[in-house]
Amino acid sequence: MRKLYVHVGFHKTGTSSIQSFFHQHREHLRGYGFLYPLAGIVPAYPGHHNLAWELARDRRFDSRRGTFSSLFSEVQAFDGDVLISSEGFEGVLGYPHRWTALREYAKRCGYVLRLLVFLREQASYLESLFLQNLVLGFGECFRSDLEECLTHGEFRKRDWRFHFDYLKLITTLKGCGFDQLIVRDYSPDGSLDVIDAICEAMNLSSVAQSGLERSHKNARHSLRDYLIRFHDNRFPTQRTGHRAKNLHAIGDGIGKLAMVAPLRTQIRNRFISDNIALAQEFNLLNRPGIRGGWLV
Repeated sequence: MRKLYVHVGFHKTGTSSIQSFFHQHREHLRGYGFLYPLAGIVPAYPGHHNLAWELARDRRFDSRRGTFSSLFSEVQAFDGDVLISSEGFEGVLGYPHRWTALREYAKRCGYVLRLLVFLREQASYLESLFLQNLVLGFGECFRSDLEECLTHGEFRKRDWRFHFDYLKLITTLKGCGFDQLIVRDYSPDGSLDVIDAICEAMNLSSVAQSGLERSHKNARHSLRDYLIRFHDNRFPTQRTGHRAKNLHAIGDGIGKLAMVAPLRTQIRNRFISDNIALAQEFNLLNRPGIRGGWLV
């Protein structure tokens, strides 16, 4: 039976690199019996974000960019497995009923529906999200994000919903009617290439080993850039201007921008027991080549 893989991110787990790889090598992948569809891809971004926005009922959804109806019209003509990918799906994971239409489409068209989730150590995830949100124009204090993460196991920014209580989320997803949940861990230190990881999860290791070009996207900005963004977000009527030179000097004095150890420990302790349970359930500690160490 044909398989439809829905890669839901999370954010900051190499999603842009994955999407760029599959988009760039779409025609090559057809030779392996694998389709990365065009429906739902937004110009300049190689992920199926419009499909995620359709499920999320997001204001950015535009039916002209492709819908789930047009997706299944496209894949019907292809006799093989399919991958759609968008970190935007993360915002829909907490709403099981919103996946009903996709499940029904997949069943009608003869597809096994598999949800693919990459998880990142919570402290590292929170830190990376905060920096990315600075770039997107959010100027809130880091402390408020931290408190929401620790208290509620998630936090929200406008149209986005970010999850940190992974066990609770996965437990919810089990009731969504997916044929399979595939969970992998992500390490930002590059100890496991994320493209190798997703290809392994979809039984496409031969593709990962075929020497196709890869590019790693969304590298961190300089500390100076983050300081300027933070200042301009918090004080929009007082743009940095000549202060940029001073911020550059401050950045040189600080060095690397990172969360302090006590906060990392606090976040780790908040989620450690659930992380262990999740690692055991999905065998994340014993699969060859899969890191999994941060989960415990």
